[in-house]
Amino acid sequence: MHKYLNRQSLPIRVSLPFLPRIQTTFDSEDPSIKREILMMIVQYLEENGYRSSAMILRNEASFSTKSSVRSVDLTAVRNAVVSDDWTQIDNFQIDKYLHPRLVYSIYRHRYYQILLSGDSHDALQFLSTRLRPFRAFEDQAGDFDQLCFLLVDAASPSRTSPIPDIEASLQRTLNAIDSQLSVVSIPVVDNSLPSKRLTHLIQQAAAHQLQSFPLCCIKSIINDFVPATLPDFSGKRLKGCHTGNIKAISFIPRSEMLISGGSDSNVVLWDVKKCQQVSQLKGHKGRVWSIATTEKYAATASADSTIRIWDIENQSLSATFSAHTDDVYAVDIDNCGSKVISGGFDRSVIIWDVNAGVPINTIRGAHKGSVTSICFDSTGNMAITGGKDMSIQIWDLRNCIAVRTLSPVLGEVSSVNTDRSFNHVLAATKNSTNRIYDLRMSGSSTLLKGHKNTSKHFVRARFGYEGRIVVGGSDDGKIYSWDAGTGILAEKLEAHKGGVFDVIHSQDMQLFASCGEDSVIRLWGQRQMK
Repeated sequence: MHKYLNRQSLPIRVSLPFLPRIQTTFDSEDPSIKREILMMIVQYLEENGYRSSAMILRNEASFSTKSSVRSVDLTAVRNAVVSDDWTQIDNFQIDKYLHPRLVYSIYRHRYYQILLSGDSHDALQFLSTRLRPFRAFEDQAGDFDQLCFLLVDAASPSRTSPIPDIEASLQRTLNAIDSQLSVVSIPVVDNSLPSKRLTHLIQQAAAHQLQSFPLCCIKSIINDFVPATLPDFSGKRLKGCHTGNIKAISFIPRSEMLISGGSDSNVVLWDVKKCQQVSQLKGHKGRVWSIATTEKYAATASADSTIRIWDIENQSLSATFSAHTDDVYAVDIDNCGSKVISGGFDRSVIIWDVNAGVPINTIRGAHKGSVTSICFDSTGNMAITGGKDMSIQIWDLRNCIAVRTLSPVLGEVSSVNTDRSFNHVLAATKNSTNRIYDLRMSGSSTLLKGHKNTSKHFVRARFGYEGRIVVGGSDDGKIYSWDAGTGILAEKLEAHKGGVFDVIHSQDMQLFASCGEDSVIRLWGQRQMK
């Protein structure tokens, strides 16, 4: 790791020093271990009411748990069949969690009862809606066809078929239920599985990950726990290549490179580890306002009314998009790298096909003022835009319509950003406030204050990793960090001589970077937020 990260900077990946030893003592491919994992999953599903899913998994794995919930349910179903309590059977929703062959047998017995009552209409309805979906599970070939014939024959004056023996039908159904009861009561192992075993194991895993960190609420177990981190100290600067202020920066995903653009119209590619320039990407004839990146490409928006697409590996110009009539203030690339979206002084939003190099759609008059910031959602089918008209719009890009306008917005919007879930939108506005909007709740927002944002520059704010913090620039030369959940200011750092325009984070390198009015890019370590 870089030498300027050695000041008590906690790694955000949890290290497991004993992992090699675990791999030799715990074999996840052992058939017995696999079976026990399946047992715990079945137990969890049953304990939480997912009976149908538990049944499917149990049948596929060819086992069941001792004294299972399903065994109790089967006994209740048997008692209801004996007492002709079909209302209770309907409440059990047997078609959702019993074996389909058993459901067919129970429904056939009920069909016989309706048929013998003389109500042909109800019998036909029951045959069509209840029995027919389980036709593939008839216990004898042609049984369903025979049931259909019985209905036709019952409605005929010259009845030829014998009347079904209802007692024999009942006994046949009970035998089928008893057969299933004998199966589900067989234990898989001699010892019973401890209650809530899967939950307890997950709690142990979470406790291990949290042992080096303060206690906090765990809201997901899909990925390893990552503590919220803040910019901490700065040991390196990238400078000397830009002759004017630096408007925008972006890390290249899954690499050790960063790209920057500024008022001198230059686009510079940096090696962050070596703290040196890799190349200058020339072509723009006006200041560079915005940058977006993927692993392969970078898109830059400029005052020369163009968007340029750069090939990162070859460090060369790949395409130039020209459809705006004035400054292009904002640009973003979708996750697939197939679409670019841009907005600018001409108040339009344009969606581009990267491969073809042509506009897919153009939204004229997207805002009543300049479009100053823009970003895709994770699918590339939605976008959020902010403008000088003090509005934030959410767009359905497939139909090119604004589906929602966020409020309140009390100043010109200098940036918009979203968390990975697209549940929260962060907006920086020129009344010295940032605001987080919860898209799941109408009118719900969290106000972030303390910084200064009133100048002519675009001062941006962004969510940190996992959306638990917000970092942003300020006209006073400081970096500000807030707790995204509470809106409380967590810290402020002296950063640049003049305004700080942007602050970004790299999960891959565990670094923050900032740029601003002094033509310098500063690299920051990180510390855990308390």
